[in-house]
Amino acid sequence: MRDARRSPAILAVAFGLALGGCAETMSGMAISSGQHASYVERFPTDESWRTADPDDLLAVCIGLSELRLYDRFARCADIFLSRFADHAQFSAAQLRARGPGDFIAPILVAQAQMRIDTKELAAAERSVAQALRIVESETKNAMGDTRDRVHLDALGVAGHVQALLGRREAALGYVKRLEEFQGQFGTDSFWIKAHIMAIARIHVALGDLPTAAAVLQRPSGKSAFFQAIDAFNVINPMAYLLQPLLYGTTDPNAFLREQEIKLSYMQARVLFEMQRWDAAAPLVQELLANKLVDAFPDLKWQALYMAARMDARAGGNASAAARLRQALDIFERSRASIASEVSKIGFSGDKQDAYALLVDVLQADGKAAEALAVTEQAKARALVDVLAAKREFGRTPTERAQSRAALDRLEIIERTRAAAPALRGRAGEAKSRSDAVELSAQVRSVVAVEGIGLAEIQAALRPDEAGLSFFVAGERAYAYLVLPGAIRTHGFSAGDLGRRVEAFRQALAGTDIDLAKRLGKQLHDDLLAPLGVPQGTSLLTVVPHGPLHYLPFAALHDGQRWLVERMAIRLLPSFGTQRYIKPASSDAGAVLIYGNPTRAEPQTALPGAEAEAREIAARLPGSLMFLQRDATESRLKAIAQAPRVLHIASHGEFNGSDPLGSRLLLAADGRDDGDLTASEIYDLALDGSLVVLSACETGLGALLRGDEVIGLTRGFVYAGARSVVASLWQVSDEATKALMVDLHGRRVGQQVAAALRDAMLRTMRDFPHPAHWAAFQVYGAP
Repeated sequence: MRDARRSPAILAVAFGLALGGCAETMSGMAISSGQHASYVERFPTDESWRTADPDDLLAVCIGLSELRLYDRFARCADIFLSRFADHAQFSAAQLRARGPGDFIAPILVAQAQMRIDTKELAAAERSVAQALRIVESETKNAMGDTRDRVHLDALGVAGHVQALLGRREAALGYVKRLEEFQGQFGTDSFWIKAHIMAIARIHVALGDLPTAAAVLQRPSGKSAFFQAIDAFNVINPMAYLLQPLLYGTTDPNAFLREQEIKLSYMQARVLFEMQRWDAAAPLVQELLANKLVDAFPDLKWQALYMAARMDARAGGNASAAARLRQALDIFERSRASIASEVSKIGFSGDKQDAYALLVDVLQADGKAAEALAVTEQAKARALVDVLAAKREFGRTPTERAQSRAALDRLEIIERTRAAAPALRGRAGEAKSRSDAVELSAQVRSVVAVEGIGLAEIQAALRPDEAGLSFFVAGERAYAYLVLPGAIRTHGFSAGDLGRRVEAFRQALAGTDIDLAKRLGKQLHDDLLAPLGVPQGTSLLTVVPHGPLHYLPFAALHDGQRWLVERMAIRLLPSFGTQRYIKPASSDAGAVLIYGNPTRAEPQTALPGAEAEAREIAARLPGSLMFLQRDATESRLKAIAQAPRVLHIASHGEFNGSDPLGSRLLLAADGRDDGDLTASEIYDLALDGSLVVLSACETGLGALLRGDEVIGLTRGFVYAGARSVVASLWQVSDEATKALMVDLHGRRVGQQVAAALRDAMLRTMRDFPHPAHWAAFQVYGAP
């Protein structure tokens, strides 16, 4: 929506102000000249939106959309659409120049684009359909050319949605309507470029790259609008003096060049995806040489990625690595995904591809330590991207309100900081105030990507500890063994790794222990054996990646014994996570035990979990036990002092489509519904606690494109738990009870990972098959 009113709005402002009149509001100038941050900062709260003039609120909502502050844009759009649903809300002057559709339709198109970016395609379809009904039912008025441009945008977005939904004929129907629409705007180059991109984008989404390439080769003409501006500058120097105010630059063609940059990117990307390297290379180089591309960091980092891919293909690993580091630097300045402009143009851009390529070229050059640091950064980035959806961090309403305000402010700063002078508005002013944003160390840990190097990883290792980190990227994968004074690495095929892990898990669910040993040995030989974990290693710290998050490392087999028989094992999301692990809780804290919470669904009853809770409580004098209706979510949230141990024997549910919605099923009461979600877990007070989740599949989380399992375990670590014990699959009541009681009995004077190992070995004597003892893993401190 950046361009929805640009041509007529700039023309109106330039001529109107130069002649002493005012044909456009300041909000129109903000939209047409890309000064989005200025209006977002002028109207920062929901309350200010409820009293703002329609022009002002339109500028705020479009600004939030352009800055990709989608959480706030959604609220702004809702307020706008509820306030201005009828003609009575508009002034007579506004209605003379524009109808309600000129206000409502742009909001709906921006809303549809947001929903494309967030993969809510059905909702996007509804929004853009409503926008089309409005623009096609209202008659044109004084700003009819603006209506045509909104119409063009709506048709393009509607066709894109249909293509993404797999409805080829419907998408091509919108292409036909766009082709018929071409005559509405004559020979204006600005509009023609937008028209070409709208059609090409639909073909890209349909996977028809040759047709998209042909469309992108169409001549885009010479802009009559900018010719008029140039001529007017000659006869009226006052207009030239006003250009810095209107554009942020003395170049009146800056915004036409913005369209040219997007068109150039689209042409380069289509040729790149078609592997027409010789044709794509000069377009990519030309794009990178254009300073205005700095205004679009999501386009620039992907141009750098394309150039790096071509460099690596030609054997230029050093050049590829330099370009990829520059790309990483661009998007690591932002706490959330910045690929929205690329999505708007018609492509998806995954930052993890850039990480994977950089790891590849560093490995090819024998730079294992640097490659390991990049994998750490990639894992941290994946966590940041998911937690961008969580806007409130804190244990009280005041803390949550403060964190939300701070994150909103931080996001505005980050979204505008990288923009070129021609487009960034008051970004410089925002940057100068960035020091005023103060976030806690914990909040910073999920809104900033902070890498960790080999030296820091090694410094944190015990003398008898080895660190084992994996990185999976498509068909290839790398393993890194970090020792106090060395690093070892090897690469292996990952093409069928997910299938093999799943086959191993299936074997563990069966009764054939020999099959489990055989599959466990195959994985051991590929993942661990080439690295040569030294004899005498008593603790193995594993940082999984990709499908390896679902691998029970304790059940790997070397042909002689299970891995857990050789050493204790603990897991971390990344080595950098250790920076945020709390010190051990003092003995002053209580032992809090939850068992068999009462739920409305009768099938959720867990009498075995209740028996487990009772026996553990009997072994731990002074513990507080809450069973059935007393095991409420609100009681857990109201804990005043962090418990020394929190043991929950209940159901756990993993939500793959919404990782922060993964939940533990507790009892409901008048205050809470009993669903303790991962998002809510982040706000618990668990400073230094041991958390034991004796529930089904509590260790699972969403396996993301770039990684990081974001589920219940990560939430507990963030909330201050020092260590979390959780399971990878459903375990029988009898075996779980035996293991858990033994774990708590051995934990006194022993680290959790070592205590869990001993409990596994004891359980193994009565239940030899690893299905009964290998499901539980330690996350966090050992």
